[in-house]
Amino acid sequence: MSDNQNKQKPVAKIRCFPVQAAIWKNETAKGTFHTVTFSRTYKKENGEYGDTDSFSGAQLLQLAHVAQKAYDKAEKLTREARAAEADEEDDSDVTDYADTSTELDDDIAF
Repeated sequence: MSDNQNKQKPVAKIRCFPVQAAIWKNETAKGTFHTVTFSRTYKKENGEYGDTDSFSGAQLLQLAHVAQKAYDKAEKLTREARAAEADEEDDSDVTDYADTSTELDDDIAF
């Protein structure tokens, strides 16, 4: 984990115990994007809980599930941030052509 991530809190977390994804907001001159870190919670011999980035074979399916959800959330957050940045740059005469076809939605339109 970078020093920057130690100072800030994740903008979102996805959990499927004991696996967790933390989604981090990154702002650069080229725009906002999001990164994801993964961890697994475990109980130490002294009874305290700790985190690791190591996963057993059985936990890999949980990791895959959490990774898919984290990808969807990070993609949505990045898309929303970039749309807001575009709106800030020019509010005068902007038409929004954002692709929403990847939205996870119960409504399907053809």
